[in-house]
Amino acid sequence: MSRDAILGRVREALSVKTDAHVREVVKKSPHSLPVLANGPDGRTQAVKEFLPAVGESLEEHIAAFKVLSDKLQTEFIVVPSIDSARQAIEQLRQKHAWERVAVHNHELVQTCVNQLSVEFLDTSVNYDAHALEKCDVGISGCDALIAQTASALVTNHSAGGRALSVLPPHHLVIADASQLVTTMADGFALIREKHAEKWPSFISFITGPSRTADIERVLVLGAHGPKKLTIIMISA
Repeated sequence: MSRDAILGRVREALSVKTDAHVREVVKKSPHSLPVLANGPDGRTQAVKEFLPAVGESLEEHIAAFKVLSDKLQTEFIVVPSIDSARQAIEQLRQKHAWERVAVHNHELVQTCVNQLSVEFLDTSVNYDAHALEKCDVGISGCDALIAQTASALVTNHSAGGRALSVLPPHHLVIADASQLVTTMADGFALIREKHAEKWPSFISFITGPSRTADIERVLVLGAHGPKKLTIIMISA
């Protein structure tokens, strides 16, 4: 690409106005991003000031998560009970014709999938990576859901290792309402509290299905992982 073409792309990008909440925060600071103070309280407050407000109640968090999920092409399903989660998963199985499902030793996941009539691959024990690639979906738990970014925070403790959420073409995350927090900083605070004695070797924020737009800004799903992400949250 020529120099003029590259500069033209830069000028085009700069012509797009940033969101109002970003402009207001930047005006208050000489930095392009907020300085994160030491300690979880300062860090959380800095992030809350920079990112859009999502309210304080569970209902406001769910609404914000839903809006962003739609933009990110994440399928976000809120159900009232375990039985409703089972029904939602069965509907997904029928819709996508799942035959092989990868899971791990996670109490909530096992409870929700124990009535599925499919072939299971358990990644909590020794397994063949090629067999995991052939699974139609990987179903995992998570450590938290992040309202401000519609992300699922997963670790090797909560998501069955590194590969379960990456190799199958569809990733299904199951969570409950107590795991829905406001910011990424809140998620890290939860990790520090929950895994203080055994820090995870793998931490990831999954925000929408895998995607890239590196080539000519054409959005391609499934570039580095699953093409589809579904999150089921049990509200009660």
